[in-house]
Amino acid sequence: MGACDSPILFYTDGLGPCIGVCIAWKGWAAILHSSNPIMDEMDLFKPMIEEAKRVIPEHLHSSIRPVVCGGDVDEPWETDPDEDFGEDDILLCRAKAIELLTQSGFGDPFVVWSPSGITAAVVADLKAAEVYVEHEGEEVGRWPIHQGG
Repeated sequence: MGACDSPILFYTDGLGPCIGVCIAWKGWAAILHSSNPIMDEMDLFKPMIEEAKRVIPEHLHSSIRPVVCGGDVDEPWETDPDEDFGEDDILLCRAKAIELLTQSGFGDPFVVWSPSGITAAVVADLKAAEVYVEHEGEEVGRWPIHQGG
């Protein structure tokens, strides 16, 4: 998980079965790249959510809509040499990522799951005040960063 408050492009890419999340407000963004939101709840998701809640005024939390992408279910990966992590596991991870964000009090996330065999990137363009998702370099969604305060 990383956070930034400089007017730059801030991103994570290479999201095949992994899941990317961006929470952004004004000139600040936090992005994470998780191979397993169930296992990463305490190490990645909770710190990101806590940092976002520290930076973003409480009365705005429900109007901040995180962006979630990745989660290609047709690209299983090995998390353990003796066990494959397949489609059912990836679907559980997708659901866990959404659950963690909605339970935190933020608005409904913008979600763009990857089609079969496609890698994704989530980009926070803090200078343009937008977050967008790309599938292998092609933009598939763009949303303004909330500027209220």
